[in-house]
Amino acid sequence: MNNKFQNLGSHFVFHTSCNTTANLTPPFYAKINFTKSLSGGKILGIKTSQSITFLFFKNTELEEPKKLVVEDETLNKQTISTFLFKDEIYSSTSPPTLLIGYKSGIIAHIDCFDEKVLGIYNFEEKNKNIHKATSVSHLITLPDSKNNEVLALFEDSTMIKYSVNTQSQNTFFNEKLKKFEAKINFDKALNKFKHKTKTKNNIRYSSYITELKPEFSHFYAYTQDSTIQNPLAYYKFNHRTISDIAVKKHSLFAKIAPRDFSDTEITVLAFTSLDGYLVLFELSKMKPILSYKARFGGINSLSFSENCELVALSGQDDCITVINLLSLTAICCEGHRSFVSRAIFQTIPTPGQEDHVNFKSDYIRVVGAALDGKISFWDLYKNDFQGNKASSLPESMQPLQLSASTMSMTKMSNPAHLEQIKDAVGSIEICENILAQCSYDGLIATYVIKDLTENDIIKPAVAESDANKNLYLSSAKPSETQNETEKEQEDNENPTFQKQDSNIDYKFEQREYENENSTVSHAMEHFEETTGKFKKVSPSRPFAHLKSSNAKP
Repeated sequence: MNNKFQNLGSHFVFHTSCNTTANLTPPFYAKINFTKSLSGGKILGIKTSQSITFLFFKNTELEEPKKLVVEDETLNKQTISTFLFKDEIYSSTSPPTLLIGYKSGIIAHIDCFDEKVLGIYNFEEKNKNIHKATSVSHLITLPDSKNNEVLALFEDSTMIKYSVNTQSQNTFFNEKLKKFEAKINFDKALNKFKHKTKTKNNIRYSSYITELKPEFSHFYAYTQDSTIQNPLAYYKFNHRTISDIAVKKHSLFAKIAPRDFSDTEITVLAFTSLDGYLVLFELSKMKPILSYKARFGGINSLSFSENCELVALSGQDDCITVINLLSLTAICCEGHRSFVSRAIFQTIPTPGQEDHVNFKSDYIRVVGAALDGKISFWDLYKNDFQGNKASSLPESMQPLQLSASTMSMTKMSNPAHLEQIKDAVGSIEICENILAQCSYDGLIATYVIKDLTENDIIKPAVAESDANKNLYLSSAKPSETQNETEKEQEDNENPTFQKQDSNIDYKFEQREYENENSTVSHAMEHFEETTGKFKKVSPSRPFAHLKSSNAKP
């Protein structure tokens, strides 16, 4: 199957770039994360090994950057391993805050604007003791707690849950967890924890070990104290390296869960591993729901669609696999020549015309980034996820076990657009119409994904059997009059300006360059974190890849 519906070359526009190479440590690419305000502003957080820098956007206009400076004796000695904006949306009454994980195992909660430390977790200040002295690889907030509980993934495939609302520590639980962890072994013969489930001293312990379904094997413990103290819960999984995690709450998960689930809405813990698995658990009781085994190598990341019906996996098989959890079918996107580092869903940006509405409802877009130095766009036709939903859903008490080698899978070989990047792409994030990518050379680049217009839809003379597939998109070149009008509007909206504060002195200019498809505006600046200044970059490199498209009509 070929993706033949869009030519996105003129709709994917280079915006600005940021150099972070001075502060990078292996794996040699920065981490990025977005949050947005109720008034329409956006903040892009950029993590290097020693610091976090914020880029502020008003719509698509870049405002002054800011480097996070936290005056704390404990944290200033630490190396940052990961971070997350606690809330996806902030306001004037609820300012953005940051959760930061460190290689030492410490986790901190920090106010982005005031730069105050709101809390430090997994650390005992009195004795300077780190309870779990293992690098933090991921942080996520839990929807059931209104984002006031955070789940930390450590490098040894352990997860620990904390409350950000308390600094009080459960010393007794921490001591018991060390003894509990020492007994854990996923070999039944060597496992010293002999109870499947037991409760002692207000601590609930449980284990699930199976040789037939080893991907579901796990241990967990949680405190039943009425007083909220950290940590709240502990989880250990039978996976070499867990690469990505997500927690989602949705009624759809009740439809794919084993029949002994009675809840109509389930909160699911999902993770991927370098063992090649996607695994879903019901979070509160840690009951397994579903597993999927890749055809080759590990799975690097996962992402759910808005309605949680689809999950996109980026793999070491150079593919993006999109699984429909209701029909239990998949589409395999084959277009990269190296590991796919991340794949995420993006709402197709369209105005309100009828044809565009049809396209938006019938298709779903997946954006992938890979170590071959390319970002790919795939517009997937929803009807291609074929399957008998009624018979596919589980009728037994057992969790589903899926495999790429046995399930129904459609292959797609031609993306709607391939964007060539200078170096291997480590990750991508999208916030509305802004896409950010970080590459192995230490550069962060942002792109504006423009809305499609009426001129971008071309209906073929000969209709196909499915009327909904008669939507072809191309890069229609606007007239010279339109270009002049757009240029005047952009000059008025985005004039050259100079801003200063005590730390940063930079200049931001809006420029225009001509490619063969259309005149597009670009922010031709290069922000260097070490100097706190923007530097001019040559237009030849960032725009060379916009001169052609890989889409085939």
